[in-house]
Amino acid sequence: MGGCPLAATSCAADPTDCEDYKVDIGGHWELSTTEQGVAYGVNDGTGDDAVANKDDEYSTSPFCRFDDDDANAANEWEGAWLHTAADTNTTDGSYIFEMSRTLSTASSESDAQLMGGKATDFGFGYWVSAN
Repeated sequence: MGGCPLAATSCAADPTDCEDYKVDIGGHWELSTTEQGVAYGVNDGTGDDAVANKDDEYSTSPFCRFDDDDANAANEWEGAWLHTAADTNTTDGSYIFEMSRTLSTASSESDAQLMGGKATDFGFGYWVSAN
């Protein structure tokens, strides 16, 4: 993510120093604030979702991620999740995610703008916090 040399081990003191290294994360979603099987919708008007904590974010390095905070920021994506085991703290079972986002967003500063019929590279990362 990003690779800003000024944020190689921690966030740069001035985030504008890493402006050229912005990477659209899209959605950072902490499942502990949501329930499985519930659809969480679009949150227009801010890049910070206080209800489901599925925030539209960008990054400048693996250590620094920020809420999409330009004047047109919003969370234009929605989603739901479930786990196939009754106990989500077990290593048995699988997580299943369903997410969608509008192709284009009002936040052209830090959101990737998608277009029907045009290929776009993307990645998906999943990890479990030790806490």
